[in-house]
Amino acid sequence: MPTVEEFLKFLQEICRTFEMLNSGKVKQEPTTQDNTSKKVEKRVALAVTTQACPICQEKHHISNCEEFLKRSVQDRKAEVRKKQLCINCLRAGHYIKECRSSSCRKCFKAHNTLLHIDQASAQSESVANPDTQSSEETEKSTTTL
Repeated sequence: MPTVEEFLKFLQEICRTFEMLNSGKVKQEPTTQDNTSKKVEKRVALAVTTQACPICQEKHHISNCEEFLKRSVQDRKAEVRKKQLCINCLRAGHYIKECRSSSCRKCFKAHNTLLHIDQASAQSESVANPDTQSSEETEKSTTTL
């Protein structure tokens, strides 16, 4: 019986495989010869690779990184921006406009749940620290562009 961690790794690999399949779809174009169409074979090659975590360089996704999870939400957001990761799936290679992953499970907006800030806590922080509010407004305007 696999452990929960092994099961989650398995599911992540399956998701990556499906993402690769969807991104590598080949268009099927029939070839004609003397008005007779032939079937065109469609082949997809897959290579499942595990990329190193951009935070600690170990072989796991950033959402499983203890070092990343210990940080505050603001620090996580800053690190994601610094590493130029998608704020929705936390992977490199694309940005939010091209991301096909699901959105936040708390507010259903286009960001990862690990980057979610509750409105009540955000307002109390902005009263205590007015600089935080201006950076959040800037982020909102850049993510909607």
